[in-house]
Amino acid sequence: MLNDPLRSIRLKGIQAKSALLKKEGGVITSGQAAELLGISRQAIDKRRKQGNLLAVSLGRRGYFYPVWQFSDEGVLPDFETVMNILKDYDPWMKMIFMLNANHFLNNRSPLETLREGDLDNVFKAAQAAVEQGAL
Repeated sequence: MLNDPLRSIRLKGIQAKSALLKKEGGVITSGQAAELLGISRQAIDKRRKQGNLLAVSLGRRGYFYPVWQFSDEGVLPDFETVMNILKDYDPWMKMIFMLNANHFLNNRSPLETLREGDLDNVFKAAQAAVEQGAL
């Protein structure tokens, strides 16, 4: 497939996903997430399926959980509420929303704003993104 006209576009997509996975501390396995939260891997999987934890599938390698959604107390406060607002979007789009600068948040990322405790504005930015189809 050396003459694949979409090769460069696919490569850029792979590079973008790789950069997302490395951003803000990288990702961990479901076993590591379970250990971090002090619960079983089955409970981690249940939270993922319910949309309360963010995980991306890496094919046969399984699901990986961005480290940035966790805090010293467990999951970031009100992270689940943000994920619920974004429930109709795939995990990659949720990661893009959380990690990129947002004009509704004075060009801060929703993650940064959530960490600062400015929950209402993160909820508003998420809702605006959904309403405008901006994800």
